[in-house]
Amino acid sequence: MARPIRKIETFLGIPNFSQLFPPLQEGTYDYFKGALDFPFESKATQHSPVNAWWMAELSLLAYCEKQAVERTLNNRFPGSSQTFFWLDSRETNTQGFIIETDSFIIIAFRGTEFPPPSNVISAPKKTAGYYCRH
Repeated sequence: MARPIRKIETFLGIPNFSQLFPPLQEGTYDYFKGALDFPFESKATQHSPVNAWWMAELSLLAYCEKQAVERTLNNRFPGSSQTFFWLDSRETNTQGFIIETDSFIIIAFRGTEFPPPSNVISAPKKTAGYYCRH
């Protein structure tokens, strides 16, 4: 499994906060690192830390664009019998994907919309309202 704490890269001693907001810049995060050592436990009937990790990885990946999601899944699991479906509803502004294998089906959706990191730094009060909409 990937280490739970990632080092935030810095530039001239200033943290690169873009790594805290999905979607992560392509090529900056190694999705499913160690997945072959920790396969999805499709027969689990109780909480599984391994499956929780898989769900977290898939949820983060859902913020990427369709091509990046498909490329990541195909590169990470070459030759596996999986089917990929992209979900994009303009009516409800919902995006995500479905991955189906012989053992399981997972649906991953995007959740919270994040403001650009530059807004967080330049206008923190305005950004706070972004998260407090009712």
